Order: sequence, then C-alpha cells, then structure tokens
Amino acid sequence: MNKMMTIASPDFSILLASALAGFILGGFFFGGLWWTVRKCLNSSSPALWLISSLIVRTSVAVGGFYLVATTSVFHTNAANANWQPIVLSLIGFVLARLLITRLTTKKESSKKLKKMEAQDAS
Repeated sequence: MNKMMTIASPDFSILLASALAGFILGGFFFGGLWWTVRKCLNSSSPALWLISSLIVRTSVAVGGFYLVATTSVFHTNAANANWQPIVLSLIGFVLARLLITRLTTKKESSKKLKKMEAQDAS
C-alpha cells in the first residue's frame, strides 16, 4: 500500500506569530536605519556608524528570518516545514517598512513646515 504524504497547513496562531515576527524585525531594521541616519548627521565618523549599523541590523534580520524558517515554534511539525510562515514574516517586514517610512516622513515634514512658518513670520 502506498502511504500518501499529507502536509499539514499551519495554524492561524502560527501565521500570526510569523507576521508579527517579521513586523518586529522590519521595525528594528528600518527604525534602526532611520536612527542611524539621524545619528550620522551630527557624528564625526558617520561611516563607522553606517557600517556598524548595517552589520547589526542585517545580522538581526537574517537571524530572525532564519529562526522563523527553521524553528518549530513557527511550524506545526518541524519535519514538515511550510512556506507560509516565512512569506508572512516577509510581508510583516515590508509592512513595518511602510509604517516607519510614513511615520518618519510625517515627522520630518511637520518639522520643515514649522521651520518655514517661523521664517515667514520673521
């Protein structure tokens, strides 16, 4: 008799945890990038800040995606790894990028607007 292989689909909580993990990784990566660029503006050695930040942010992001892809927490069965958790973590990562970009753009735009209004008033 042939035994049919069945692939279990992941639980909703696993998918939600994967998306949340990606969102947290994206928040760390892009929030760290924004913080680094702001820090470099007043630094005497901006190249050191940028390179160090790149290494740390990339290491954390790649390590986090590796954990999502291989850890049994994100799969119903470690031997039966599914593709959905890694895809959802990537989607969460991109959504974090969009949110960080929107939040930092609004903050910078409001600062520029206030500065222009102050110059016009004088």
